[in-house]
Amino acid sequence: MQAKTIYEVLLEGTIPVISKIRIQADTEWEAAALGQRIAESQKSGVKTTALEIDAYSADFLAVEGVGEISPIEPNEAGKVWNREEIEELLGETPA
Repeated sequence: MQAKTIYEVLLEGTIPVISKIRIQADTEWEAAALGQRIAESQKSGVKTTALEIDAYSADFLAVEGVGEISPIEPNEAGKVWNREEIEELLGETPA
């Protein structure tokens, strides 16, 4: 029996987050406008510096596709899942 190859599969997706920032302003409108400007900023480091990010759990991951599949050496792998473990996790029976 030939040994199976271990592959690292990169899944591209998004996880919703809640971001928070405390802003001192004269009105709610001004605070909202300033917060929106930070959220829409394309300047490097602005969001990282200003926003506190709370991510939802991985259960909320919305997968957009498989980005890359690469064979890796067994000594480079952490937890490796096999078909039976994945089917058990998903609650499916093998075909």
